[in-house]
Amino acid sequence: MAVCFQGMNNEELLAFTKAIINSGKILDLSDIKGIKVDKHSTGGIGDKTSLVFSPLAASLGLKVTKVSGKGLGITGGTIDKLSTIPNFRYELSFAEFIKVVNKVGFSITGQTDNLVPADKKLYALRDVSDTVNSLELIAASVMSKKIAMGADLILLDVKCGNGAFVADIKEARKLANLMINIGKGFNKKVIAVISDMNKPLGRTIGNTLEVQEAIASLKNQGPEDLKELVVTLAALALVGTNEKLKLKEAKIEAVKVFDSLKPLELFYDFVKEQGGSIDYIKNIDKAPKAKHFIFIKAPKDGYLSFTNNYLLGELSVLLGAGRIVKGDNIDSGAGIVLKQIEGQEVKKGQVILELYTDKPKKSHQDFQIMALKTFSIFEKKSKLNPLILEIIIPTVTVVACGANAVQIASQDILNSATGRMQDHIFDMTELKLKEIPSNQSSYDSLSILTRDKITNYYSELIQAALRNSLFIPTKEKPIPVIDVEGVDMSIQGPDSPSKIYSLKGIDITTKTITGTLENLTLTIGYESGFYYKLSMNKTFNIVQSFTDATNQIATILNQGEQGLQFKKADLVDQELPKENQMLEKYDPKNEFRNKVAQKIFTFVNIIYPTTKMKGSDT
Repeated sequence: MAVCFQGMNNEELLAFTKAIINSGKILDLSDIKGIKVDKHSTGGIGDKTSLVFSPLAASLGLKVTKVSGKGLGITGGTIDKLSTIPNFRYELSFAEFIKVVNKVGFSITGQTDNLVPADKKLYALRDVSDTVNSLELIAASVMSKKIAMGADLILLDVKCGNGAFVADIKEARKLANLMINIGKGFNKKVIAVISDMNKPLGRTIGNTLEVQEAIASLKNQGPEDLKELVVTLAALALVGTNEKLKLKEAKIEAVKVFDSLKPLELFYDFVKEQGGSIDYIKNIDKAPKAKHFIFIKAPKDGYLSFTNNYLLGELSVLLGAGRIVKGDNIDSGAGIVLKQIEGQEVKKGQVILELYTDKPKKSHQDFQIMALKTFSIFEKKSKLNPLILEIIIPTVTVVACGANAVQIASQDILNSATGRMQDHIFDMTELKLKEIPSNQSSYDSLSILTRDKITNYYSELIQAALRNSLFIPTKEKPIPVIDVEGVDMSIQGPDSPSKIYSLKGIDITTKTITGTLENLTLTIGYESGFYYKLSMNKTFNIVQSFTDATNQIATILNQGEQGLQFKKADLVDQELPKENQMLEKYDPKNEFRNKVAQKIFTFVNIIYPTTKMKGSDT
């Protein structure tokens, strides 16, 4: 109970996790040829990711070694889904497990009694003591199993939203970092994705229904959000096992393989090797359905929003698709189909949900009432959250100038709770090390040099990072900078690594932020790629729409001390500086460019190197 109130420091958490691991057997996967990858999701509504990710990753040459469990409460279990396949065996011996992985490229098996047995007892204790939701205890529970499994790389899909264990982005971030730090303590590479769970993943909730959707996805006929998440995870698996590979290149390769239908064939092989019926899985659309269908219709015209994803999960359990307590039977055909998606315009009387159940008809009215509470219909379309909220990669390198030159490698991201930078840097992409000239002052800031071309793919990550309130330390005092929330940015990337230029003792990496404002392109900086924060003497909180945000930035520029006038052509038409050329050496007649340069700072590349900044609990 004390852990729930006070948490654990890193040493305590590592010791606790180690004790859980040592309570059972640690698997030796050395007989598996190739790089071993394990993926874990913290649980969500309609989460059938493992069924699609595993064959995709295997098709990319990786070995996926996955131990899964049965569902309890609103989150379904992968084993429950696979158990709907006639004769499928999920209780494999270790030798059988190794054999399937080597032959197919992946295997999904159930947890054995000799794998972290202490975790089961601790979970039972957490259940009766109402400490299930302790982030430290969740992190130790998850990572003890992952580390005991012996994979080379661990991928974490941390769900965040009202359909997940963690509803708040800050808590999700903390949980992700806790698990990453545990992995680091055991010399395991861990990459975390924080994904949105304010709406179901895909269009189905329920065991047979989700297997059907997974097969449809492997045929490249499934929902876009499921494909996006699976492709992202597979690309990160490639990057995590090949340091020379760029994330963009990895994603292109993952999409190419996904579209080839090779993962579908591997899934068939997997089912066959574990005893399942191939005829059944190849004709999954003909799988037995529940006895009763209930249609939930839109009560009015408007735009659809699933405002209570958690309740949708509870409804699926009551329909028979999940367990309230261990030992409950599951109806394989029970569940929910979303006939319309988030943000879609609907008409009164249009079917929103289809409910499938074997429960008696006397309970159907209650199901209808409950279903109508899971969504709302608005007159205006709500802003859609990105599916991938953040990616945390534990490889960041920064360098300080002169005598204070240091290297820092970390996975922690910026601490938005306190509004201060942690003593680590958030990694947007792979980074390179660049030495800063030693003749610059010892104050000169740390600088980040990105290697990758930043494309639209990163816009969601940038949007998430910009939600943090950050402070850039200067010689005089910390200056609050723009805090952007909910801004839909269009990011364009450079074709080559960016260059570092020096301006009055501050090193900046020249980048650009672009967005549209009534057909006007708002551009700050020079080269396309990353983004800048404006360094002003007061705080600007931009929490409106993108149009309002761009208006406000334009106003800041127009009303600046230099009387700066912001025009599209002024920046776009300027010749870019040559490599290694300093900003202060620019033609003094080019006042416009110099004035812009004086008003911009790179987002995360400035830290006062002689000051130790406080980090989070992780």
